[in-house]
Amino acid sequence: MSAKARKRSSPRSVREPNVPAKKIARIVPLPKRRASIQAATAIAIDDDRVWIRFGEDDEADARLAPSLDPIVIRTAVARGETVIVQEGEGGYVVLGVLRTAPTPGVDKGDEYVIEARRVKLAGDHEVSITSGAAQIAVRALGIVETIATSITSRASSVHKIIGRMLHLN
Repeated sequence: MSAKARKRSSPRSVREPNVPAKKIARIVPLPKRRASIQAATAIAIDDDRVWIRFGEDDEADARLAPSLDPIVIRTAVARGETVIVQEGEGGYVVLGVLRTAPTPGVDKGDEYVIEARRVKLAGDHEVSITSGAAQIAVRALGIVETIATSITSRASSVHKIIGRMLHLN
């Protein structure tokens, strides 16, 4: 059997049907026109409306998609980030933000700054912070473990160490 004949009979090869293009157009319906998706810059936000800019001069307002958290758009406005916008019958809808910088917890970056009134870390079994050879671990059993070459603790007022027993070496 020749190599050409083996190639045709191979189960991996795909044979195209011998159907003229006009008949295919009748058999397979053309897809309906979808709403266009565009990139824009978020310039302002007020409640559930976002003002967006296309290019240099073209500005419009848009609604937020129901699944989009307004905090994400506020950050995009503050950072001048690009948003993904869909044009529909009722106007523009902002679908999401096109991130151009690393996302904490997802991407490895050089530095992350978390600013909030309150930061809460929760773990069912353990929460640990590690940097090089130093580590702090908080465990669900009520154990806090600090591992380091040198540990310094300072207080400008009263420094209390309370426990049933204190073990020094």
